[in-house]
Amino acid sequence: MGWLAVPGITVYLVIGQVILWCLEVFAGYPMDAVVLIPASLAEGEIWRLFTFVFRMPPTHPIFVIFVWLILWMMGMALEQAWGTFRYCMFLYCGWFLSVLAAVVGMFFFPYVVISNLFVVTTVFLAFAYVYPDHEFLIFFVLPVKVKWLAMISWALLFVAFLTGGWVARMLVMVGVGNFFIFVGPEILARYRSKGSVRRKSPQAQVKAAGNQSEVEPFHVCVICGATDVDHPEREFVYSGGKGYCSECRDKIPSD
Repeated sequence: MGWLAVPGITVYLVIGQVILWCLEVFAGYPMDAVVLIPASLAEGEIWRLFTFVFRMPPTHPIFVIFVWLILWMMGMALEQAWGTFRYCMFLYCGWFLSVLAAVVGMFFFPYVVISNLFVVTTVFLAFAYVYPDHEFLIFFVLPVKVKWLAMISWALLFVAFLTGGWVARMLVMVGVGNFFIFVGPEILARYRSKGSVRRKSPQAQVKAAGNQSEVEPFHVCVICGATDVDHPEREFVYSGGKGYCSECRDKIPSD
């Protein structure tokens, strides 16, 4: 399965988006011919299964270059943290869910455009999860941690889910499905771990502190040796099958 791991896959995504954007802006090429529409797919326009991936979200021309730079930066950072194979599978999963929605749409909503949220939105949400304290300069002046921007994005998605019809709700779920498949289990395990600590009585916590050596850590940093037991406040990421804590994240070797 190693052939599925494409190093620098984000670069190819950005190049494809640049080409399509230039065709639309400078040559007047209609984007209706590349987006994923179930009815068009049913008529044999198979190329849409691939071209919709490179469709840029609506962006003002002034900011389009910055969107590409940010997507490239986030994608490369995720590939470094997760490894090439896992990051590629994350993107492939989002593509598969979108194609599956298009197949279902042939029978129930043939003229609804299937979005490619997994290309930009879920890459951003995953980046915010792995690097929550990374800062973006809003309007090149105001530093804002990416975790707060991600919370705004989640809120907007939640509103769209609540206020939209069943088709809109399904498309939201499909758009962020790869995030929940790849990151959801880790979030759930962390929540359960913290919940079990909160439920312990003071006597049990004292006893646990006295027998801390008996507790098996779930995460271990290969650089400083910190674990999620002795440093529960730290975040842990993995690269090449090795764990790194948030204090040593800048020391992760490149692939």
